[in-house]
Amino acid sequence: MIIQNEINDISALLGCTNENVPLSDLMAKEGRNFSSNPDKRTFIAHAGLPAAFVEVNCDTKGLRYKRDVMQTIKSYLS
Repeated sequence: MIIQNEINDISALLGCTNENVPLSDLMAKEGRNFSSNPDKRTFIAHAGLPAAFVEVNCDTKGLRYKRDVMQTIKSYLS
């Protein structure tokens, strides 16, 4: 529920489209800080959803990992 509320807030504030957009781009437009290269500790602290690793679809309210970070995520989980 918390994540859903955050996505709703972001999509309402920024009027993003239904495309998968990096969450870090949306946060930067809003002036929010984020780590562009989160380490394992940050990954865990953000429930596996740090902004630099996630794309959001504002139409479906869906999240997915960016394709280029999958190897990093796998290393954090091993």
